[in-house]
Amino acid sequence: MRTLFARPVLCDLAASLGSHHEVVVPANRISEESTAITPQMLPLIDLTQEEIDRIVAAVPGGVGNIQDIYGLSPLQDGILFHHLLATEGDPYLLVSQMAFADRDVLDRYLAAVQQVVDRHDILRTAFVWQGLSSPAQVVWRKAPLDVLEVELEEDGGPGCGAEELRRRFDPRQYRLDLGRAPLMRFAIAREPGSERWLLWSCSII
Repeated sequence: MRTLFARPVLCDLAASLGSHHEVVVPANRISEESTAITPQMLPLIDLTQEEIDRIVAAVPGGVGNIQDIYGLSPLQDGILFHHLLATEGDPYLLVSQMAFADRDVLDRYLAAVQQVVDRHDILRTAFVWQGLSSPAQVVWRKAPLDVLEVELEEDGGPGCGAEELRRRFDPRQYRLDLGRAPLMRFAIAREPGSERWLLWSCSII
C-alpha cells in the first residue's frame, strides 16, 4: 500500500512490482482478403474445421466479416453460463434510458455510438457456443447497431412513454442474443404529445 501511494505514476508503479513475464500475443492470421478460415489460422483456440465452418455460417457476411476467433475469458465464461442458466431475463443485462430534444439529436447520438463500436473490437464481439467443443468469441469486422423504432400509446399522459418502454423491455424478461454483435440493443420512440424522442438501451459489455 505504501508503494501505491509513493509511486502515483503508473509506469513507476509497474517498475516497482518486481519481476514480471511479458505475454506474447500471436499475430492475427485472418486478413480482409481471407476466403477461408482453417484451424492453423486460430492460435488462441482449438477448433476443428467443422466447428470453424459452423461459426462462419453463423456470422452475417461469412468469412469476410470475421476479424478473429478465440476462446472466452473466465469472466465471459461466467457471463455465458449465467445467461444459459437463466430461463427469463439476463443477470448481466445493463439497461438505461435517455431522452433527446428531437430526432436529429437522437440520430447523431446513435451515429456516435456506431463510431465507437467501429473502433473497438470488444464491442464487435459475439459469442458462439452451439455445436462447439468449447465456446468462442468472434470479432466481427462490421457490426451495425440494432435499433428498433416502436410506437407508444398517445393517451398515456406525461411520463408514461418512458414507463411504457420500461414495461416492454423489462430486463427481468428481455434477453439479448449473445450470438449477434454488438452486444447492445436500442429501442427508440417519439414521446407522445411531444417532439422529444426516448431511447431505451441494453448491453452486456
